[in-house]
Amino acid sequence: MPLFQNSVLKNYLSAQPRLKRFLVELTKAKVKLSLGEEAEWMAYFNEQKTKAQASQSDITRLDREIDALVYELTEEEISVVEGGDYGG
Repeated sequence: MPLFQNSVLKNYLSAQPRLKRFLVELTKAKVKLSLGEEAEWMAYFNEQKTKAQASQSDITRLDREIDALVYELTEEEISVVEGGDYGG
């Protein structure tokens, strides 16, 4: 398990249904977006999601590096500690 759990980032990565709900709520409030405006929101969301995924990948990589430095574990030991099945 990583040392740091970034719940804000995880929440953002799973936010696609929230965007759709947001659009539904706009409709309920009688706010009409043109197809172009909706497409702009979707493009913006997807761009931000891609950035968040890249950040999450960096966090995961750095977390593993920190674990290796702090605990001076081998890949085999890290796999055991994280509950993975080491097949070596």
